[in-house]
Amino acid sequence: MITTIDKVGFSDFTKYIDERTGYLHIKGVVARDGIQEYLGMELDDEAEPMTIYNVLRPAEEVIKEESLKTYLNAPVTDNHPDRFINVEDKSTRELIKGLSVLAHSKQQDDTNVVECELVIKDDELIQKVQNGKVEISAGYTQNLIKEDGVYNDTPYQYK
Repeated sequence: MITTIDKVGFSDFTKYIDERTGYLHIKGVVARDGIQEYLGMELDDEAEPMTIYNVLRPAEEVIKEESLKTYLNAPVTDNHPDRFINVEDKSTRELIKGLSVLAHSKQQDDTNVVECELVIKDDELIQKVQNGKVEISAGYTQNLIKEDGVYNDTPYQYK
């Protein structure tokens, strides 16, 4: 499985500690529409590994209700694991650091974004986030299509 990582990272967020549980609640942008840059090694086996490719995330896909539902109860991890987390892979239990509990779309600076609330339950990851870490994963998937096109005067090679 190839994992793509938006270079913006988990951004524009607020956070607080639940005094009762000690869990960290983070609310912030986890995805956006438009063109994003990825290295070929992040995309597929046909791409040149060290070449930068433009990938279009169409607004109609990013913000549709079916897409937003995939964030609910998705496992949250520290960084981006090299495999998809599921119940059959018992070794992934150690990767799960929390859950994504809410997701909605909104407009932000002429961009459609997905905002989620993540609940971090792992004390080490809580400390990292409090110290500035932003590379955490809300664990969603995508269907990547190799396709040349132009979006807002910018060429792309995948969507």
